Formats: sequence, C-alpha cells, structure tokens
Amino acid sequence: MEAVKDYILKQVAAKSLSREDAVKLLQELKPKVDKSDGGVAVIGLACNFPGGNGAERFWSNMVNGVDCIGNLPEERKKDNLELLSNPIYRKLFLNTDFSEEDINQGNIDFAKGGYLDEIDKFDADFFGIPPAEARFIDPIQRVFLETAWEAIEDAGYGGNKIYGTNTSVFVGRDNTGGSIYKIFTQQDQMHLTGSWTGILASRLSYLFNLKGAATVIDTACSSGAVAIHEACRAIRNRECDFAVAGGIQVNTQLTVKGQQTAMEMVESADSKVRTFDRNADGTVWGEGVGVLLLKTLSKAIDDRDHIYAVIKGSAINNDGASNGITAPNAQAQEEVIVQAWRNAQVNPETISYIEAHGTGTVLGDPIEIKGLSNAFGRFTNRKQFCGIGSVKTNIGHLVGASGVASVIKVIMSLKNGVIPGNINFSEPNPYISFEDTPFYVNDRRQIWENEAFPKRVGVSSFGFSGTNCHIVLEEAPRINQPDKGEGTEINIFTISAKSENALKTYVHKYAEYLESESSGDIKDMCYTSQVGRGHYEWRIALLIRDMEDLKGKISCINKNGFEVAKVPWLYFGRHHVIAGGKTKRAVHDISEEQKNALSIKSDSLILAMLQKEVKDKNTAMDLCSLYVNGAEVDWDSLYSGQLCKKVSLPGYPLERVRFWAPHRYMSLEGMKQKDSALQGQQKEEESESSLEVSIKGRTTGEKYSDTEKLLAAIFAGALEIQEIDIEEDFFEMGGNSLIFIKIQTLAEKNNIKIDQSDINTYSTVKELSLYVDNKIKTNGEGKNVNRV
Repeated sequence: MEAVKDYILKQVAAKSLSREDAVKLLQELKPKVDKSDGGVAVIGLACNFPGGNGAERFWSNMVNGVDCIGNLPEERKKDNLELLSNPIYRKLFLNTDFSEEDINQGNIDFAKGGYLDEIDKFDADFFGIPPAEARFIDPIQRVFLETAWEAIEDAGYGGNKIYGTNTSVFVGRDNTGGSIYKIFTQQDQMHLTGSWTGILASRLSYLFNLKGAATVIDTACSSGAVAIHEACRAIRNRECDFAVAGGIQVNTQLTVKGQQTAMEMVESADSKVRTFDRNADGTVWGEGVGVLLLKTLSKAIDDRDHIYAVIKGSAINNDGASNGITAPNAQAQEEVIVQAWRNAQVNPETISYIEAHGTGTVLGDPIEIKGLSNAFGRFTNRKQFCGIGSVKTNIGHLVGASGVASVIKVIMSLKNGVIPGNINFSEPNPYISFEDTPFYVNDRRQIWENEAFPKRVGVSSFGFSGTNCHIVLEEAPRINQPDKGEGTEINIFTISAKSENALKTYVHKYAEYLESESSGDIKDMCYTSQVGRGHYEWRIALLIRDMEDLKGKISCINKNGFEVAKVPWLYFGRHHVIAGGKTKRAVHDISEEQKNALSIKSDSLILAMLQKEVKDKNTAMDLCSLYVNGAEVDWDSLYSGQLCKKVSLPGYPLERVRFWAPHRYMSLEGMKQKDSALQGQQKEEESESSLEVSIKGRTTGEKYSDTEKLLAAIFAGALEIQEIDIEEDFFEMGGNSLIFIKIQTLAEKNNIKIDQSDINTYSTVKELSLYVDNKIKTNGEGKNVNRV
C-alpha cells in the first residue's frame, strides 16, 4: 500500500498526474468500513446550559449530580431591575406591583430557575456585525448564532469550510412569551431584523452563505427535538449535505418571586424537579441552547469526521382529540415511540436507557411511563432492564431547548460510556409500579457495560402543543484507524485569531485542554488545527514532534507570551490585507497581490514536502514563516493520502463584549416626559460621539478633505465605531441597507444627497467623498455643509 502511495506522489512530482486525480486515487486506498446500517451522524455539538458553558462543563455537572437550578446571576439582575422600573411593564406584564424604592435598592427577588450566566455578551466583530446593529439584535439571535458557530467549528468545519455549502438550519424555540427586548428598549430600525422570528435561523445562513432551508420550529416544549427530527429527514431525503439543528430558550422577561403566573399549577413549590419521585410537585423553568451539526453516517465516515453518535431514527405525531388540548396522551406517546423504533430499524430490547421528557409532575410522569410501557409491551415481556431518567432534574425545563438538552446528555453518555444518575429521587411515584414495567430509575451514576449490540438510547420530548417526538440514538461505530507511523517526523500545529487578546485566550484554552488530554493522535490534532479552523490576521505556527512536545511548547507560550519567546520552533506574525492602491500602510499591511505571492510559494513548498517520506525541517520552517506572514496555505493538500481524521479541539474564544440597547420609558403618570428627555439625551450623546472619530488611510502629514472628515464622522456615528479607514469598504465594516438609511439621514442634515446606488458604487469614505465633491462642482449641490 505504501509503495502505491509513493508511486502516485512521484507521478505528481513528475507532472505525469494531476493533483486532483492523485487525491481521488489516494482516497480509493482508504480502509473500507461497513456503512450498510445507515443513520445520521452527529459530527459537531455545542451547548450552553445552566451551570456553565460548553459540553464538557455540562457533562461534568451531569455525572457529578449537580443541581444547576438557582438564583438569577447578579449581573443579569441589574438589567431586569431596570426593566421593572418601567411602570408600563409592571402594569402590563406583572400581576403585582413594587415601590420605586424597592426597585431602586434592588429589594426584588426573582424566581429560582435554570439560568444562563449571561445573555448580554456577544462577539460582534468576529461575525462582522457593527456595534450599531449588534445591540439591537435580540439576545436569542446572538446566543444561537455563537453556539451554532461553535458546533460547526467543533466538527472541524471552521473558517470558510462550510461557506457556500448546501447546509440547512433548523432551530426550535417556544414563542409563547415572545421577546420584550424590542418593545422595552430604545427604538431603532435595526430591531426589524434583530427581533424577526424567522431570522433566528437565517442569520446563520446569511453570514455563511448556506444554501439549504432555514427554518424556525415552534411546537412548544418539543420544538428542539422536532428540529432535530426535521434536520435528519432533510438529510435522508438529500435536501441538504449538512444540517445545523438545535433549540434555544432565552428569557428577557423573568418571573418575580410571588408573582402569579398562568403556569403556576405545574411549577414546583420548592424549585426542585423530582422526576418519578413520590414528592414530585412540578417543574422549574430554565434557559439554554444546544446545537448539533449533522450529516449522513456514510459521508461522515468517508470524510473522516469526528462522530459523537448516530441518530438511527425518529418520529413525530400529535395527541389529536384527547382529554384536553394541553393534556398528555399516553396512546399518542406510545405510537410515536413505536414508529421511531420502526424508522430506526432496531429491536426495543437493545435499548438500555430512556431519557424521558420527565417534567416532574405527579400525573404527567405516570402517563409517560404508561405510554413507554405499552410501547415496549408490544415487543417484550422483560421487566426492569432499561434505565430511565431526565435531565430536567439537573437544569430544569428548558422548554424549546429541552429536547436538545436531553439529546446532548445521551450523546455525551454514549461517548463516555457512563449513564448519569437521576437526582432528587428517593422514593418512586406511588402511581407508578416500576417493578411491573421495563424500567428502573437510574438514580446513581453507572458504567455503561458493553454488550453484544451497540449501546442504544431513546429520547422523548412531548410538547404542550400536543406534538410528540421520539429519537433513537446509537453509539458511534468503531473504526479501525490506519497506522500513521511512529511520530518521528516534524508536524506543524497552528493557532489563529482575529485579535491579539483572542489569540492569547486561545493559547490559554489549549494549555488547559492539553493538561487533561493525553491520548490524542498528534497528526490528527495538527490536521484539525489546520483544515478545521479559520486562519485570521493573528497567527502562530509551531514545529512539534509528539503530544508531550506540543504540551510543553503551548505551556511555554502561555506563560511567556508569543512575541517575546525567541525560540526556533515558534513562528508568530500578523497581517492585514489592504487595497492594492492604498498609499498609507502600517507595518503589517500587505496587498492582495503580496498575499497571493506568499500563497504560491507555500504551494511549492507543500509539493516539495509531499515528495519526501519525512517532512524536511527546513521546508517546514519556511512554510511556517509564509503562513504567519499571511499566506493562504493549502493545508488539505499537505495531508493527501495520510488518512488523518478530524478530532474535537478547543474552539475559537469568542470575545465577551456587552451589547445591550438602552431601556426606554413609556408614558404613565408623567413618564412620557422622562422618556422624551432620555431619548433627547441619547440623541445628543450619539451626535457628540459621532464627531469623536479617528481617521486613517493617508500618509503622515497628508491632510484629509472636509468632506472626508464629515463622511468619516457620519460613517462612524451610524456604525458606532471609533475609527474609520477612508479606504475600507462600507460593507466590509459590517454595513447594510438599514445602516445606510442612518447614513443617508445624517448626510441629508448636512445637505449631502446620496442614495443606495451611490454607496454600492462608491463604498469607501475616500471614493464617496470624491463623488460628492465632484457632484457639488458639477451641480452646485450641498455647498452649505452643517456639522453632524
């Protein structure tokens, strides 16, 4: 086999075989895996649930039996107290009232729940969204966008890997309470797209040019699970190549302790969810977001993706005409479970754990057990062979995100071979005779023993709307990995970020990760760092031999910094691509032509490295140098024929910047005047801040024209940024049609008339200024210029 690979590479070197044909031939040499059983592979995931951000933190809370239900974080309490200070809000949305003194002193207690630590932070710069737009995007959109990106990157499709692909987006959310962010914050046209329900899914499609469907699903509590079901169906029907599927629940309108609510009849009196327990008296509401990246199992194996688990099949149905429009229906639940098994083509006796909907209500839990028992009873008489539990005991009921939380819990269970214990359980619900059912409450952590068949689980999610969903998952297939050698050759490991601070944080994340990681394949890790991550302006490249070498070098950089450590194995650089005709350049500026020249050199080096059995250190050093100076390296070609696979590595450290629109006050007992005064103050502050702009783009000593100064101030004010490069494109700064309306309005106040076609044609301050000046000379327009 190695001789065949060597022959192919020699043919490429002799130009007797094209690189494209060589890649196809090398693909044919890969070991074959049995993929006849089908299914949809989970190749990436990300989540943010109560108790901490990230899948590993979530899993740690599960296996350690942590109750993540608690008080509202203090930082979030401040925003909600400001909302409570609005008398209109108190009158319309609360069934109780508070004194101004209590609100001002913070003497208000919010109901306990499963809260996220923060919902006001967002890395707008990473996604190319200007501050003027970011603060008017509803938190639910921002949180979902970041988490979806993390799932994509976790799968090894970061950077531009997924850009322009036939990828669909399915997201479940419960819209019942809506969002009051738009209503009770300062009015702005950016609220239009920032709060539009359908854009929750399509914002991801827009930013990454995804060509598949973008769908928001609302079936109440089962929304997230139904989103996964629909995503799997789209993949099986070949409507898309990838699918982003998830669910989200973010609350900007919180319940105050003692407040009467329409749902209090199903709420726990002591804020404990006791699923299947004798003392179960209701649920507790929570927040969260979970996202999966999916593709067909066969394609995931072919593409050497990291596979967390396999979705074997799923089904959805509705209660129909039952005892009540919101009452659970045991027969409908039974039918959807049986149909899911049929679709998955599995024997129910091979299912060893059920992640229940499990809301912890005294009557809802017995109905769920009845439906499950009847479903199993069609196929087996075995008793108490299948464990059962619910993630709601740990994090509460996440409504639209609850089904996704359940799915991610069992995915992590399958991956780690451990079933977490169902907490808050001491004595069975008296209406459930578990000894007569196939189930036992898994009330303690247990090792998931291997059996003659793959580990399999079922996940139930039942909506208040009557829409039910059941999903069957199976552990990832065991794939024999090819021998990649003894690891004696030089490898290249890369880390890249959009800012110096983000790069430092990224290095720190890797240092923490490597402290606990000892079994990773170094070639797979290097491969993923290069082909599975984005490559931005700030870059590090390391020459390494093995895992211990990587650990030591990352630790060294983490302690000493990447600029001061003058060592031969570390390459650090930054670059900024500018327009070719730009006259003023910073130290790290390079033109597109210079970048292309560096990239061509890197292609030659990669070809030279492919012709050698072991990477030459000097050639690798040259490649690292080109990379950190801005070359667009074809990393995929470097690994031709090596059969490396993608692995889960730390993702990009999105920066935590607060974006929160000012609260507005509406008329009630004199509040109209206060609202008007506040808005006037805000407009005055915006006007003043728009003049405080730093302009760059000309050589030192070269003056800016009055029109350039004015338009730079207008651009900065509309985009809410402090620095304007007169040669930077408006749209690359994050501009769009809604922000242009602001620019157009400010320009008209200064007797400058511009329309959409003008900004499309003259999209930099420099170009637009020349156009405006020529227009004034030709037509005599706009001679009397006011200040913004």
